[in-house]
Amino acid sequence: MNLETTYIAGGCYWGLENLIGQIKGIQETVVGFSGGHIDDVTYNEVSSGNTGHAETIMIKFDQDQLSFERLTVRVFQAS
Repeated sequence: MNLETTYIAGGCYWGLENLIGQIKGIQETVVGFSGGHIDDVTYNEVSSGNTGHAETIMIKFDQDQLSFERLTVRVFQAS
């Protein structure tokens, strides 16, 4: 197994995380926030649009099954 990690940010992460998790080669996903100007931010604070954060998904994938290029094509086709 050849694990790689990438992060994708923007929009609402719940639906996208569900779609990404169904792609062959995905090993793990974790949602969170990136950027912004508030420490220990909550989902409600980020949803207000005033924190500067982006909803982000950490994606671990097996490059033996799924290339980064193919992953990004699948993610952007789904969004």
